[in-house]
Amino acid sequence: RPYNILSDKEVPFQYEGGVDEYGRPSGWGSWTWFKQYHGETMRSWWHEGIPVGPYRSVEYGTAMHVVCQHMGFVSVRDDGDDSVSCWPQRRAEGLRYGRATAECSAAGGFFGFLPRVVKIEDFANLREVMQAVPRQWALNDWSPLLGRRDSHLAQIEKHAVVFVHGFGASLSTAVKVMGQFLALGNLNDESYWPFVFSWPTGGWAAYKYGASQAHTYSPDLIEFFRSLLDAGFTDLHVIAHSAGNRV
Repeated sequence: RPYNILSDKEVPFQYEGGVDEYGRPSGWGSWTWFKQYHGETMRSWWHEGIPVGPYRSVEYGTAMHVVCQHMGFVSVRDDGDDSVSCWPQRRAEGLRYGRATAECSAAGGFFGFLPRVVKIEDFANLREVMQAVPRQWALNDWSPLLGRRDSHLAQIEKHAVVFVHGFGASLSTAVKVMGQFLALGNLNDESYWPFVFSWPTGGWAAYKYGASQAHTYSPDLIEFFRSLLDAGFTDLHVIAHSAGNRV
């Protein structure tokens, strides 16, 4: 394709991977922009020609790495995804299941606007979340597994990594923290499934009360753990920060 509108210089790029009926990238695939300082190689899950993640992008000239991570979440809070209510309020409908996507810097120059939440969407139950989260093995050597995703995943053990955030954190904040942890820890083995458990902490003015009530959300966390075991997970790994340890 032309380099820009003022030049007829052609810049080669290449895509290898799945395509849909219209010839657009779909499923696992690798996109490469050759021999440019800001050129990149990106391994991603694609939908209708757009990289929706999980993905890892590496820029040639700067060696900057940007990673997009998917994770499941369970929330029992009754405030917005980006806000924290002054007083802790539990969600009357019980557990809320969903999928969240976070984009993070992982190496080289770290962008000031990252990590950021790309998308948060709800699903009816845990099994729907699991079906909607493409596995992270695209970030490693995905090519031998193309075309047999479902059969392969059915044969491996599943390990849940659950992050329970501390006081004063919104759901979005917890997603960004978990995404950055996954990016820096390079935790993209296909057998590990990341989740966030978000509980209503309340604002800092209600710290004493909110922290003292953290244990009341233990039954919700136990219900979530049971749903993981019912879904076939063999191990549960819990990362609890600060007041999250009281849950």
